[in-house]
Amino acid sequence: MSANTFQWDSTSSPANVEGVVDLRETWMGSVRVKEVRFQDLVDFSRTTFGQYKVVDTDKKVKVERHPSPQILFENNTIENEADFLHVKFNAPTLFINNRFRSTLDLTGATFEVQNSQVQNSHLCLSFNRINRLVFEPEHLGNPPSISPYQQFISLFAKPLQSSRVRQIGASECTLPENTAQDEEPLDDIYRTLGKSYREANDRAGINEAWYLQTLAERDDSSGGGQLAWVFLDIPSRYSVDVWRMVWISVFITIVFYPFYALEFWRIDRANKRNQRVPRLSIQTTAYTTRPRAFRFRIFESFFAKNNSSARRIIPWWDAAMLSIRSFLKLGLGTNYPKSKTLRVLTGLEWALGVFMLIHFILAVKNNLPFILPFLGTVN
Repeated sequence: MSANTFQWDSTSSPANVEGVVDLRETWMGSVRVKEVRFQDLVDFSRTTFGQYKVVDTDKKVKVERHPSPQILFENNTIENEADFLHVKFNAPTLFINNRFRSTLDLTGATFEVQNSQVQNSHLCLSFNRINRLVFEPEHLGNPPSISPYQQFISLFAKPLQSSRVRQIGASECTLPENTAQDEEPLDDIYRTLGKSYREANDRAGINEAWYLQTLAERDDSSGGGQLAWVFLDIPSRYSVDVWRMVWISVFITIVFYPFYALEFWRIDRANKRNQRVPRLSIQTTAYTTRPRAFRFRIFESFFAKNNSSARRIIPWWDAAMLSIRSFLKLGLGTNYPKSKTLRVLTGLEWALGVFMLIHFILAVKNNLPFILPFLGTVN
């Protein structure tokens, strides 16, 4: 079936459909379904929205695009499953005040990107109640993986813009005439999606929906939003992305490395010129009287009064070790020369290390529901 305009508007007398509605593999230019109660399955699988087929004078079938395509589902109740499997959306799709009492299945749905003169396709939601949702997280912004390149690109991306989900009233979701202006806040929309993902046990979807909900709740123009930008959108993506925090931590240790290396090289050169004996004095962090082979020294002073020893400094090696140990704050008997510059650098890196450690703990805590099932732990 192919239709330029498909309209099922039962506003004056709400329709009650008892049988299966099978509209698979249809072509619809503009769609309006309103005030209909479907008691059985509704199947729009492999349907193309925003385009329709026509037969020209030479009896050839060609695909035409609706001049102002729009898909609107408003005030409908679907008691059984609603299948939109492998659907192609070529226009903004509006779901307003619908009740999906079973599953809204958007598996394999694609949102076609049109040219700059045509409005791109998005999923516009407002006050829908979805019992269970099947929707690929890639449509919510394709969260970056462990890849350092993807993590770097994500620092400059705008997840709320890359997501295909919009709120009614957004520029991408122009409402047709005689349509109620019901506008649900974007953070509430993502909260609803998160509940649906939990029902489906979709951990990736829960993670991404929670992150987008957090982004939608904060005001980019506020002081908190600006502060978050200074900290690279909070190192662990608001305590969601562990890998982002790991790569930023690696980046911090690399940034501090050349400063340590230059200072070690300066000390080495000065001692050679002055011919000091011992030529290179190294200060070794003292252990406590309580013997321990290994301990974390997160909040202990790096510059305690301690013993001194002498050995030759290897600038490139000692700089790398000092950068790593200052950031991680491990009590491994860290060696460093007596230098005010090194005291400032190690103190600053230690503070950043504690800051990142806090976010690591929060990120692991938030990801425990996704990690524990893989460890065989039963909640």
